[in-house]
Amino acid sequence: MAEPFPLDPAELARAIDVPLEDWPGNCHGIACAVRDLVPVEGMRLARGHWLGDVARDSVYRRTGTLQHSWLLAPDGRILDPTRWAIVSPSEPSVYLGVNDCYDEGGRVLAARMPPRFPGTPNPYDGIVEAMDASLRRELAAVLGMPDADGLRLGAALESVIRDDPGRVPDVAEVFSILERAGRKAVIPVDSWMRVMEPDLLYCRAGANRSFELPPGPVMSDVEIVSAIFNRFLCIEERPDIEEEIAELGYGLERDLWDNLNKLEDMKDWLSMDLLPRDLCDTLSVIAGDLLGKGFGEEIRVERFAASLGVLPARLDSILTAFGGRAGYDLGWQVPAARRDAPGEAATPGL
Repeated sequence: MAEPFPLDPAELARAIDVPLEDWPGNCHGIACAVRDLVPVEGMRLARGHWLGDVARDSVYRRTGTLQHSWLLAPDGRILDPTRWAIVSPSEPSVYLGVNDCYDEGGRVLAARMPPRFPGTPNPYDGIVEAMDASLRRELAAVLGMPDADGLRLGAALESVIRDDPGRVPDVAEVFSILERAGRKAVIPVDSWMRVMEPDLLYCRAGANRSFELPPGPVMSDVEIVSAIFNRFLCIEERPDIEEEIAELGYGLERDLWDNLNKLEDMKDWLSMDLLPRDLCDTLSVIAGDLLGKGFGEEIRVERFAASLGVLPARLDSILTAFGGRAGYDLGWQVPAARRDAPGEAATPGL
């Protein structure tokens, strides 16, 4: 029988035999130690960037873009034993919660990079052109572009490499083709390990001693919508949101804040089909124009939802139901290939 996971930092430090004072600056080592010595079935190691604030007295204060390691719980929540060293160095704690500031693999940062100037050479064009003709045809078929020329195929390959592997159908086949073409080096190492060598990231199966995390909150569809809207339709996330919604004919306080507050008040006692239509109308128009829009924002929304236990297909269903209250199409538009794709595309933790 699994034991309760020690969420007290002092107790967890004893379990991995590393004193708390040695944790700051050693996020990867601590995450690995927790994975190996305090295993939770289905939990895996994650490596990427921290996108949130850094405390003035943190050892990470002067590091620029902050690389970070943490753990991903089986239900999609983030388990981060060293977050405290970034945000509150004098108050150790073990974080178990939503994906608020985590960017696994740097995929959000990659998506925020501006597009290449027209006419600028794309290195992926050369990769495709250098492939054996049979491998090139195989790659085109896997990417659903059997009639594509080399330039379009190179652009498609670049998009796959820069995206989170959990969002790419048949990603293992793409990686296999690149490996056989001698171009494994273009695949980010974290993506390769997640797809091709997952045993190196997950807790060891069949351990003599295992632990169990406390269950996450059970949320209704209305609570999920409220959490997502409050997270991404706010000034903290979109500094220009007042001007953005003004273009839609709405005011920040009168329309957005007022309706978000009403939704927050109703989430505990009203089901989706009983929400006021005027509230759904206003928020659906705003969300339809802003939610997930902008470089890297779609990935952030999906990852946040996954940390609530909501995969893209269910996100689509929930948003569709919300927009449907006002006759508005608010669906997440998840491609069919991603709905049923095997592997991580069908599991929490994009």
